[in-house]
Amino acid sequence: MTGFEILAIAGSEIETLIPVWFYIFSGVAYFAAAAISLAVCYFAFRIYRTSRQKKIMFLSIVFLLLGIAFVSLTISSVYTYFYQPYLRDSLGISLTAFNKSAFSFYYVLSLLSYVTLFIAYFPDEVRKKFYVLYVPLWFSGADGFHIVSIMMLAFVVYRALSNFYKSRSTNSFLVLLAFSLMAVFHVTMLMLPFDLTYFLVSHALLAVGFLSLLVMLIRVNRSGKRRK
Repeated sequence: MTGFEILAIAGSEIETLIPVWFYIFSGVAYFAAAAISLAVCYFAFRIYRTSRQKKIMFLSIVFLLLGIAFVSLTISSVYTYFYQPYLRDSLGISLTAFNKSAFSFYYVLSLLSYVTLFIAYFPDEVRKKFYVLYVPLWFSGADGFHIVSIMMLAFVVYRALSNFYKSRSTNSFLVLLAFSLMAVFHVTMLMLPFDLTYFLVSHALLAVGFLSLLVMLIRVNRSGKRRK
């Protein structure tokens, strides 16, 4: 295997040379995002089983979808790093085709998760009137995906900010921090050039956001146990 591979970045039509060692870092970053997402899903589901709050149920679904989405990117990075030329003949799948499929799967699941989150933060009287929600899946690459994600997360951040101003609680701040950093992640991925440092910083911000939400859910779980 050569030291570089020509790949379509994030399933887009822009191709560039990426050093193979980069996929060690991307695989670790995506695996961490997947693991934390699934942990958030688990703790949210535990709270939902006792509280039966629909918003918590939505949150569990959101991070289940995000966890699966990041698993697909983890597999993509692992496949790329360990890729050997003979696999092209035996499997008949090029690296570019494999990565495009993995990222397309990630885009679809991530947008579904954000749509779910978007709906969850509507007031109950508004959410009940939703019969069909059309989201323009007009992305053909990374830019469209990040733009749609930013628009939906902007509304979620606004709602979380409103909740924080009302309650001024630690848990509401952790929720606000989580969704704000998720939005910042998409802004950085959209605006910054492709670079290993920028990539790691943007994914570190995303991980901190996920961890913030995980801490909030653990706090809620513990407070629920103490009340019992």
